[in-house]
Amino acid sequence: MILQTEKQKFYTPQEYLDLEIEAKDRHEYRNGEIIVMSGGTPNHNRITGNFYAIVNFAFKGQPYDVFITDQRLWIPSQNVQEYILIEQYSPHIEQFSKTESGQWLLSDYDGQEATITLKSVSLEIPLSDIYDKVNFQPKNQ
Repeated sequence: MILQTEKQKFYTPQEYLDLEIEAKDRHEYRNGEIIVMSGGTPNHNRITGNFYAIVNFAFKGQPYDVFITDQRLWIPSQNVQEYILIEQYSPHIEQFSKTESGQWLLSDYDGQEATITLKSVSLEIPLSDIYDKVNFQPKNQ
């Protein structure tokens, strides 16, 4: 028996953008790969809305743009200073911050009494504000 391995296609950023014009699903472009993104849940939408409202209001009158979803952006990797992952099933946030030496520092925040500081823009946000009205019922209920 002969097994053939399927050759994975890698896309240029322009090919990705061209394909996204007609795409029905949401995708992420990562190092030449196009990856399908899952749809949202009520908790995901509450968290996204809360975070957007906090950051958008904090940046009022400043030269920053805040987008909530479906906005395709090209940010050169060397310009990314912070990356935030917000858990939707429990009050937990992972923050990756780039140090002066170019290394990534991971900070974990647990519980609604915690406060995260976005170092690149000097903004403190209580997790209780990010998780306002979020229902932390078990996943199977």
